[in-house]
Amino acid sequence: MHQELNINTACDLLICLSRYDHVKEIHDIKDSIWDFVTDNIREIKKSKGYDVLMRQYPGLLGQLIDKITK
Repeated sequence: MHQELNINTACDLLICLSRYDHVKEIHDIKDSIWDFVTDNIREIKKSKGYDVLMRQYPGLLGQLIDKITK
């Protein structure tokens, strides 16, 4: 999974993984991706995946805000 994680894929991965929130192991993977997103948010905001997340996934956007403001 980490090989696929980059600025352009981070939001897409979060969107895909959100379908599996009922699986405990997914939470660990998502936490790792969230850490990457918060560390690289300025670049990620320029990605197409971020645009999709903002427009179509308000729940994930809320989670992102919570992670950033921690």
